[in-house]
Amino acid sequence: MDVVRDRCRDPPADDHRGGAHGTPARHQRRLKEPAHVCEHCGCRGVEPIAKLMDEHFEMLDLSGDIRHCLVSGDHRRAARLLDVLGDRLAPHARREERGIFAALREKDEFVEELRGLEEEHAAFDEILAGLDPGTTDFPGRVLALLDDLSLHIDRENLGIFPIAVVTLGASGWDLVAEAGEEGAVGVSQAHRG
Repeated sequence: MDVVRDRCRDPPADDHRGGAHGTPARHQRRLKEPAHVCEHCGCRGVEPIAKLMDEHFEMLDLSGDIRHCLVSGDHRRAARLLDVLGDRLAPHARREERGIFAALREKDEFVEELRGLEEEHAAFDEILAGLDPGTTDFPGRVLALLDDLSLHIDRENLGIFPIAVVTLGASGWDLVAEAGEEGAVGVSQAHRG
Protein backbone atom coordinates (compact mmCIF):
# COMPACT_ATOMS: atom_id res chain seq x y z
CA MET A 1 0.00 0.00 0.00
CA ASP A 2 2.93 2.36 0.65
CA VAL A 3 4.05 1.95 -2.95
CA VAL A 4 0.60 3.02 -4.10
CA ARG A 5 0.65 6.03 -1.78
CA ASP A 6 4.12 7.00 -3.05
CA ARG A 7 2.76 7.15 -6.61
CA CYS A 8 -0.21 9.22 -5.41
CA ARG A 9 1.65 12.48 -5.37
CA ASP A 10 1.62 15.86 -6.95
CA PRO A 11 4.01 16.08 -9.92
CA PRO A 12 7.14 18.13 -9.25
CA ALA A 13 6.94 21.61 -10.74
CA ASP A 14 10.08 21.08 -12.80
CA ASP A 15 9.21 17.54 -13.91
CA HIS A 16 8.21 18.57 -17.43
CA ARG A 17 11.64 19.45 -18.83
CA GLY A 18 14.08 16.77 -17.77
CA GLY A 19 15.60 14.76 -20.56
CA ALA A 20 16.69 14.53 -24.15
CA HIS A 21 14.58 16.44 -26.65
CA GLY A 22 12.71 18.03 -23.73
CA THR A 23 11.49 14.58 -22.69
CA PRO A 24 10.71 14.41 -18.97
CA ALA A 25 13.34 12.37 -17.13
CA ARG A 26 10.79 9.87 -15.85
CA HIS A 27 9.72 9.20 -19.46
CA GLN A 28 13.21 8.36 -20.66
CA ARG A 29 12.81 4.64 -19.97
CA ARG A 30 9.36 4.54 -21.52
CA LEU A 31 10.63 6.22 -24.70
CA LYS A 32 13.49 3.75 -24.97
CA GLU A 33 11.12 0.79 -24.81
CA PRO A 34 7.58 0.86 -26.27
CA ALA A 35 7.78 4.20 -28.08
CA HIS A 36 10.33 2.76 -30.50
CA VAL A 37 7.75 0.26 -31.66
CA CYS A 38 6.43 2.92 -34.05
CA GLU A 39 9.71 4.71 -34.74
CA HIS A 40 9.67 3.54 -38.35
CA CYS A 41 7.36 6.44 -39.19
CA GLY A 42 9.85 9.09 -38.06
CA CYS A 43 7.37 11.03 -35.93
CA ARG A 44 9.81 11.62 -33.11
CA GLY A 45 12.24 13.14 -35.61
CA VAL A 46 9.79 15.99 -36.31
CA GLU A 47 10.15 18.46 -33.44
CA PRO A 48 6.53 19.70 -33.18
CA ILE A 49 5.22 16.13 -33.15
CA ALA A 50 7.91 14.99 -30.72
CA LYS A 51 6.82 17.76 -28.33
CA LEU A 52 3.17 16.74 -28.59
CA MET A 53 4.11 13.09 -28.04
CA ASP A 54 6.19 14.03 -24.99
CA GLU A 55 3.15 15.84 -23.60
CA HIS A 56 1.10 12.70 -24.28
CA PHE A 57 3.57 10.63 -22.25
CA GLU A 58 3.41 13.19 -19.43
CA MET A 59 -0.38 12.96 -19.40
CA LEU A 60 -0.25 9.16 -19.40
CA ASP A 61 2.14 9.19 -16.44
CA LEU A 62 -0.12 11.65 -14.65
CA SER A 63 -3.06 9.36 -15.44
CA GLY A 64 -1.17 6.51 -13.78
CA ASP A 65 -0.65 8.65 -10.68
CA ILE A 66 -4.37 9.46 -10.62
CA ARG A 67 -5.22 5.75 -10.90
CA HIS A 68 -2.94 5.02 -7.94
CA CYS A 69 -4.69 7.71 -5.92
CA LEU A 70 -8.05 6.12 -6.66
CA VAL A 71 -6.76 2.69 -5.60
CA SER A 72 -5.48 4.15 -2.33
CA GLY A 73 -8.79 5.96 -1.77
CA ASP A 74 -7.28 9.46 -1.90
CA HIS A 75 -9.99 11.11 -4.00
CA ARG A 76 -9.00 14.65 -3.00
CA ARG A 77 -5.47 14.19 -4.30
CA ALA A 78 -6.86 12.50 -7.42
CA ALA A 79 -9.02 15.60 -7.96
CA ARG A 80 -5.97 17.88 -7.61
CA LEU A 81 -4.07 15.79 -10.14
CA LEU A 82 -7.09 15.88 -12.45
CA ASP A 83 -6.87 19.68 -12.27
CA VAL A 84 -3.22 19.44 -13.32
CA LEU A 85 -4.21 17.08 -16.14
CA GLY A 86 -6.88 19.52 -17.31
CA ASP A 87 -4.44 22.43 -17.19
CA ARG A 88 -2.05 20.48 -19.43
CA LEU A 89 -4.70 19.03 -21.71
CA ALA A 90 -6.39 22.29 -22.77
CA PRO A 91 -3.37 24.10 -24.30
CA HIS A 92 -2.10 20.80 -25.71
CA ALA A 93 -5.40 20.14 -27.50
CA ARG A 94 -5.49 23.72 -28.76
CA ARG A 95 -2.00 23.35 -30.29
CA GLU A 96 -3.05 20.10 -31.98
CA GLU A 97 -6.26 21.63 -33.35
CA ARG A 98 -4.67 24.89 -34.54
CA GLY A 99 -1.57 23.14 -35.83
CA ILE A 100 -1.54 19.58 -37.14
CA PHE A 101 -5.32 19.21 -37.35
CA ALA A 102 -5.77 22.54 -39.18
CA ALA A 103 -2.93 21.73 -41.58
CA LEU A 104 -4.40 18.31 -42.40
CA ARG A 105 -7.86 19.83 -42.80
CA GLU A 106 -6.46 22.37 -45.31
CA LYS A 107 -5.28 19.38 -47.37
CA ASP A 108 -8.74 17.82 -46.93
CA GLU A 109 -7.12 14.80 -45.27
CA PHE A 110 -8.83 12.62 -42.65
CA VAL A 111 -11.41 15.29 -41.88
CA GLU A 112 -13.84 12.90 -40.15
CA GLU A 113 -11.10 11.49 -37.89
CA LEU A 114 -10.01 15.02 -37.01
CA ARG A 115 -13.58 16.01 -36.21
CA GLY A 116 -13.89 13.00 -33.91
CA LEU A 117 -10.66 13.85 -32.11
CA GLU A 118 -11.76 17.48 -31.65
CA GLU A 119 -15.10 16.31 -30.25
CA GLU A 120 -13.18 14.15 -27.78
CA HIS A 121 -11.08 17.17 -26.75
CA ALA A 122 -14.29 19.06 -25.94
CA ALA A 123 -15.73 16.03 -24.14
CA PHE A 124 -12.62 15.72 -21.96
CA ASP A 125 -13.02 19.36 -20.89
CA GLU A 126 -16.70 18.81 -20.11
CA ILE A 127 -16.08 15.62 -18.15
CA LEU A 128 -13.24 17.19 -16.17
CA ALA A 129 -15.46 20.15 -15.28
CA GLY A 130 -18.21 17.82 -14.02
CA LEU A 131 -16.13 15.57 -11.78
CA ASP A 132 -16.87 15.73 -8.05
CA PRO A 133 -14.64 13.70 -5.71
CA GLY A 134 -17.47 13.63 -3.16
CA THR A 135 -19.75 11.51 -5.34
CA THR A 136 -19.91 7.72 -5.30
CA ASP A 137 -19.41 7.49 -9.06
CA PHE A 138 -16.21 9.60 -8.99
CA PRO A 139 -13.74 6.67 -9.30
CA GLY A 140 -15.69 5.04 -12.14
CA ARG A 141 -16.07 8.28 -14.06
CA VAL A 142 -12.37 9.09 -13.63
CA LEU A 143 -11.27 5.63 -14.76
CA ALA A 144 -13.53 5.86 -17.83
CA LEU A 145 -12.05 9.30 -18.63
CA LEU A 146 -8.48 8.01 -18.28
CA ASP A 147 -9.23 4.96 -20.44
CA ASP A 148 -10.76 7.19 -23.13
CA LEU A 149 -7.80 9.58 -22.94
CA SER A 150 -5.36 6.70 -23.40
CA LEU A 151 -7.20 5.46 -26.51
CA HIS A 152 -7.38 9.03 -27.82
CA ILE A 153 -3.63 9.44 -27.42
CA ASP A 154 -3.04 6.16 -29.28
CA ARG A 155 -5.18 7.41 -32.17
CA GLU A 156 -3.08 10.55 -32.40
CA ASN A 157 0.36 8.98 -31.83
CA LEU A 158 -0.24 6.00 -34.11
CA GLY A 159 -2.63 7.58 -36.62
CA ILE A 160 -2.74 11.33 -37.12
CA PHE A 161 0.90 12.08 -36.31
CA PRO A 162 2.39 9.57 -38.79
CA ILE A 163 -0.09 10.78 -41.41
CA ALA A 164 1.04 14.37 -40.80
CA VAL A 165 4.71 13.42 -41.21
CA VAL A 166 4.13 12.05 -44.72
CA THR A 167 1.34 14.41 -45.82
CA LEU A 168 2.09 17.98 -44.76
CA GLY A 169 4.06 20.29 -47.00
CA ALA A 170 5.96 23.44 -46.04
CA SER A 171 2.83 25.57 -45.55
CA GLY A 172 1.33 22.89 -43.29
CA TRP A 173 4.44 22.76 -41.12
CA ASP A 174 4.44 26.57 -40.92
CA LEU A 175 0.92 26.38 -39.49
CA VAL A 176 2.02 23.69 -37.01
CA ALA A 177 5.02 25.80 -35.94
CA GLU A 178 2.82 28.87 -35.48
CA ALA A 179 0.42 26.90 -33.26
CA GLY A 180 3.36 25.61 -31.21
CA GLU A 181 4.68 29.12 -30.65
CA GLU A 182 1.23 30.23 -29.51
CA GLY A 183 1.22 27.43 -26.96
CA ALA A 184 4.64 28.42 -25.68
CA VAL A 185 3.27 31.86 -24.77
CA GLY A 186 0.96 30.14 -22.27
CA VAL A 187 -2.57 30.22 -23.59
CA SER A 188 -4.82 29.04 -20.75
CA GLN A 189 -8.37 27.82 -20.38
CA ALA A 190 -10.32 27.33 -17.17
CA HIS A 191 -11.52 23.79 -16.56
CA ARG A 192 -13.17 23.87 -13.22
CA GLY A 193 -15.01 26.82 -11.83
